[in-house]
Amino acid sequence: MPRGEVICDRMDCFSFPYVTKKLPATTLERIYFVGYTISTLGMGSYSPQGSVWQIATAIASVNGFFLVTLAIAYLLPVVSAATEQRQLAVYISSLGGTADEILVRAWNGKDFGQFDQHLIALTPMLAQQGERHLTYPILHYFHSIERSRSIKLSLVALDEALTILDYGIKPSHQPDPAALGAARRASAAYLKTLKSTYLKPASENPPLPSLERLRRQGIPTVSDRQFWDATKHVTKRRRLLLALIHNDGWVWDAIGSSQTTNRATPLDDQTTIDKVILH
Repeated sequence: MPRGEVICDRMDCFSFPYVTKKLPATTLERIYFVGYTISTLGMGSYSPQGSVWQIATAIASVNGFFLVTLAIAYLLPVVSAATEQRQLAVYISSLGGTADEILVRAWNGKDFGQFDQHLIALTPMLAQQGERHLTYPILHYFHSIERSRSIKLSLVALDEALTILDYGIKPSHQPDPAALGAARRASAAYLKTLKSTYLKPASENPPLPSLERLRRQGIPTVSDRQFWDATKHVTKRRRLLLALIHNDGWVWDAIGSSQTTNRATPLDDQTTIDKVILH
């Protein structure tokens, strides 16, 4: 081939001795150049002409670098936070799927045994979830189709159990006040976080938990009238719980009572896992 002959008319095509024609880029080529630059892979097969476009290219490269770095730095903690949410949901579900079941499972015939230790362990986890939702608002839109892994259902069931413990159980049989109070305040802090961001109380009151099943298990409770009067001041709190469940696509019956539903059943030993006998 004779020297100096051009074998194509773009700057990424070579001639001998490497002569190129600087032709204006087409629309598709400009899109390619911008994408290549922002992705911090370089400039591809094209180069900007003129000082203004060279400076603009440098700015785009820097923006692309920060965009990719921040996306990775944000994505990993969000995935970790979502995993922690499911972990907390399963933890609470393992204690019980509904408020009355949580308390019945904890009752040992005389008192609530080591349930206060669970409350102590749950308190920092609840506080952390509230702060996570402030830091990563996208967590509001993480949902689980598996009821035992739904953080919203688990938190509402736990909060209702704490309401029963605080106002429906006779004081002499309640768990340690420090553990109960701390867990209840941590749950309230979580609800305040959601209320300050996107959650509004429901327009109706959810049904008050029944104490009848607890009485049948021998758990000392106050009268229904006393329970009703004592819980009047937590009406707004319970409306937030109802709104939280509705926002996640569930209805109140999902945590209403173990007589009508049981979210923890899939976690029991009697339940086969994918119909495979393990023992």
